[in-house]
Amino acid sequence: MIRNQTIRSGLLLFCLYYAAAPLYATAQEKGQLPPGIKALSDQGPAVEEAKTPARIPAALALKKRPVPLAKGVMSVESSADGGWVAEGHMLILSQRGIPKSSAPMRPYIHIPAGAVITSVYWRIVSGQPLPTDVSLAACMPGKCLPLQGQSGRSDGLAGQPADNPLVLTLSMAGRGAITPPAVVKYYQLQINYRTGASR
Repeated sequence: MIRNQTIRSGLLLFCLYYAAAPLYATAQEKGQLPPGIKALSDQGPAVEEAKTPARIPAALALKKRPVPLAKGVMSVESSADGGWVAEGHMLILSQRGIPKSSAPMRPYIHIPAGAVITSVYWRIVSGQPLPTDVSLAACMPGKCLPLQGQSGRSDGLAGQPADNPLVLTLSMAGRGAITPPAVVKYYQLQINYRTGASR
């Protein structure tokens, strides 16, 4: 009995809804809605505002952070205008008295006219520790910079043109074969420069 009454009530509400809908639409168009009933269009701005995402407070906004340099990468000095990196692989010295040189390394970027070297960084990676009597040098036309140790910094080429080609040279005094050979697996040199005359 109660169930039948509930079904009848639902059907009655359903019929009333579809009967009143056209009347409501007509009254809304003519602006004749009874007091206390808001038109659907009045709710538009509220709905749009709800869709607008709230602003994040400035204190909570994400800040960009500088990306740290990868391990082993040499940075350009802040006092220099720029720099370029020369690198290569597998340099083998097998005979005393006969130097072994890398292929000429040149800037891969445009170097401004008149730019001069301020400093040179280097890093040498060998298969085994190099013999103590093996000499390393970074050479440009007319001048060589002896490299002390397998990593370091020097201003021995300061004032030289920054766009000069560069070679890495290995040498050992005397004569005869070197057993085992001195092997450089990887080498990297960073040439920092400044435009204009050297200061």
